[in-house]
This record gives sequence, structure tokens and C-alpha cells, in this order.
Amino acid sequence: MDYKVKITVGRYRRTRDFRSDLATLRAFRGEHVGPALLESLEELGLLRPRIRLFWPDTVARRIWLETHNWANELHDPVEPDGPRMDAASDLWNALHNAGFKSPSDQGHPFDSPKPEWFEFLQASDQQSFVPHRKRRVRVSSETHPDLHDSDNIQDFYSSWQLLAAAEIAEIGIHIRVNMADEETATKVRDDIRNERWPGGRTSEAFAPTRALRDFDKYKAVLDAIEWSREEERDRTFRMLQGLGGGRIVLNEEQIADRDEVRRTVAREACTRLDVSADGLIGCCRFLAGRWHEWHREGRPLVADAYKIFLAEAVRLLQIQFEMGFDAINEAVGFQGQGGSRTLEVIWPDWDAEQIDRLVRTLRAPDLSEHQLQAFGKFLRENFQDAIFHRLRSFEKHAFEYGHARISGMHSDLQGMAVAVEQVVRAMGGQGTQLSKMFRDLWDGTEVGRILKKQKTLLERGQPLGSLLAEINAIRELGGESEKAADLILATRVRGAVHHALEVENQLELEELLLRVLRAAALTHAQLYPVSALAADGAE
Repeated sequence: MDYKVKITVGRYRRTRDFRSDLATLRAFRGEHVGPALLESLEELGLLRPRIRLFWPDTVARRIWLETHNWANELHDPVEPDGPRMDAASDLWNALHNAGFKSPSDQGHPFDSPKPEWFEFLQASDQQSFVPHRKRRVRVSSETHPDLHDSDNIQDFYSSWQLLAAAEIAEIGIHIRVNMADEETATKVRDDIRNERWPGGRTSEAFAPTRALRDFDKYKAVLDAIEWSREEERDRTFRMLQGLGGGRIVLNEEQIADRDEVRRTVAREACTRLDVSADGLIGCCRFLAGRWHEWHREGRPLVADAYKIFLAEAVRLLQIQFEMGFDAINEAVGFQGQGGSRTLEVIWPDWDAEQIDRLVRTLRAPDLSEHQLQAFGKFLRENFQDAIFHRLRSFEKHAFEYGHARISGMHSDLQGMAVAVEQVVRAMGGQGTQLSKMFRDLWDGTEVGRILKKQKTLLERGQPLGSLLAEINAIRELGGESEKAADLILATRVRGAVHHALEVENQLELEELLLRVLRAAALTHAQLYPVSALAADGAE
């Protein structure tokens, strides 16, 4: 999927990695997302690490000493050999071998810590705030008499706490005063420093507070989502080790192994954390509702972060509980404004969206909606999606600015002509020339008679610009001549792809693309009458 943000879904994210992902969300506007920010959130009790690794001072010095070859004998006591040091070394090694580097599928060491590790670990409800500067351990020596190390305490966050942090950034009471007025601004700052009410109008956003309650409610589900995603990633990596670098094409056996990994980790995640389908659906509703709110507020980065977790939740429902997308969409329902279910808004039906665009583009007196719906269905069933892609690309270029806009439309028009030739061949056209295919498929009709009469124009190998006047003269006759003219135009655009288009007027280019595409739709309507298709339920 295409996301505007890149965050890693994982259950034990080191502070620096968590902070890096949080910065990409641009949630704390005007604030630097550095160590001080997370420290302040912890101090206020708003966001605590999921788990804290806490080495006693003597153990921390022993680890520091053994990982710094240049270090001398320290001033302060160092942990001696013994059971506690053995346990610390075991945990330290397990952490360094966690993830895709692990030789087995036993998961992260924090998932099921050994009893002897407990004295080094603190869950969020066991943590007490200490200013981070005071947490450091002294590792001074004769050569470095004033040296401290901060790795004695290491914090780990769940990646879903990124979403909670974004909500926290919006929480609180907003006071609106005229800070552009220097006198007012000075008074407000002085009032706040002295704990006085600064005046002004206030407002409070209640949605973030409700969201934080829902994070508590769905914590186990969010943990399961992370566990499943991270374990699948790591186990798949280990499975594919030794197959070489770069992109890998899996064989059938490897695909089966990968699918088994997905099923296994989904089952383990839900079993380990006691997560049900109802719990996942409830979490999907929560995530979808928050996506809608952030999207509606014009905050696409945070909205995309919610979308990432929502996608993983939907995927877990599909794999573990074998629910199809339509069933999940129905269960999640309407979590925002508008007449569409929220999942349909987030992930619209690509086929339906493209066919609707086709209908809106081509609907005309000689091409009904039913005919165009049948044409769109034909394109999808016969692997002719190039038509949809070219039409979408042309529209994108038509509504953007810049010097490359017209050249992009030129490329799309010529590409559409090639795509039309492929569609006509899929309808039964024979031979290598689009002109012959049109004559054969329209044989026995008035349009076919006009094409035969205009054979020279139909096959004239000249740049499009020198032929447009003659083609348009035929079109102005109306009726079947209008259809024939569009077939001739499509043929000549296709035949002249090796010539540069010299049309610079955007409206003319839009009309040309419309007529080239009409040629294929008209041919389909001629070969597959709607009445016959409707009898088979295609209408």
C-alpha cells in the first residue's frame, strides 16, 4: 500500500526509533521531537514506555566496562561474576539477537522473560518518573574522572503508542488570546509563570480524551496486531535467508511456506493475547473513526498512521478468522460522515471507481450508461486495465500545473491509442493494423461502409495534424458518420505514435482522447448489444 508516512510496526521500539517515527507524523506542531519531549510526557503521566530495562548500577558498570575496550578500572563498584551477572549477560545477549537476527521463532525476549530477568524489567505500571539526567550511572576512572553513561536505563515503546502520542499532542484546553500584540503576549506569559488565569477564550477538544480511553480498551488487540506483523516479518526474513540479495521470485513451495508463516503468527498472536474476532472488529471501528477524524481535519500523516494499523487489523481478521473484506466492511460500518462505509472510503473498490470514471467520461446519446458499464466490465475481465490507467493519468496531467503537463497529455493520448488497439484485438480483431480490425468488425453496417469509402484516409501514414480537418469534416455530417470519424481518428493517432503531436491546446487534447476512447466503446456496443448482455445479468 502507498502511505504518506513510513513507520515500523513493532512491539518493542527503542526510544530513538520511536522518536524518529513520531517526528514523521508532525503531530507536535512547533515542538522539537527530541528526548525532552518524551521525558515531559512521561513526567506528566501521559505516555510511559511499554517496558523499561533497568540495570542496577554495578551491573551497568560491568556491561559498560566490557563493551569499551579502552576503559580503565572504574572508581565505583562493578558487579562480580555470579548468578545476577549471568542473568544480565543472558538478557543482554538475547536482546541483541532479537528480531530477524534470532536463530529461532521464539519471539522477543520481553514476550516471555525468564524469572531471573524480572529484576531488570519494569512494566509501565511499575515505573516511577526520574528526570533522565539523574538516571545516569557514573563510570568515571582515573583517565575520565567525570564520565556518565545513560544506557543503564533503556526505554521501549509499542509502535501503536505513536497514535496515542498524536492524540496527546491535541489534548488539553486551548486559550485564544492575541499573542501578536506584544503587551498582551507579555502579560499572558507572566500570568502563566505565576500560575494566574491569563484570560481569553477557551476551547477543549474532547476526541483525544476519548481516544486515549479506547487505547486502554483495545491495548491487547493492538499488541496482537503488532505481534503478528512483526513476527511475520522476522520469520519470513529468516525463511528467505540464503536466497540471494535484491528482489526474490518465490516458487510454489516457498509461497506455501510464507502463507503458513502468516497463518501461524496470526493464530499465535490471537491465542497469546486472547483476542477474538469481535475484539478486532471493535478495534477496527475505533481506528477507522480516528482515521476519519484526522483525515477530515486535514492531517494526512496521522491519518495514514491510523490507516497502517487498521490495515493490519483487517489483515488479521482475514487470516485468522477467515473473514472477507466485504464482511469486515459491513461489520465496521459507518464511523464517520457521508453515505459510504468508512473502509470503502479508505480503500475504494478500484474496479468500480475506474468503471464509474469511464461512464462519466464517455456517456453520450449514442453510448448509454448500461453500454458503458458493460464495456468497463469487459475491460476488467479481459485484462485491459491499461485503458483505466491511461484515462486516470490523462486526468492527472490535465488538472496539474507545470511545463510537463501538455507533454504528459501527449504521452497519455498516444498510449491510449495503443491501449484501444489491444482492446479491439480482445474483441476479436484480426491482423496487425487497427484500420483492418475496425473494417472487419464493423462490416455490414453503415459505419463499415463509410470506413471502406474512406479507406485512403483510414490508412494514410501522415502526422495527425495534417489529417484532422478531413476527419472532422466527416464527423460534422452526424449520425453514423460521427462514429466512423472517431474510428478513423483512433486509427490515425495509433498509426502516428512515431510522430510528435503538435497539439498544444488542452481542450483539443481532451476532445481527441475522448474520441479515441469512444472508438473502442462504440465498437464494443456494436459487437455486444446491451440487451443480450442484460439477459445474462451483466446489466
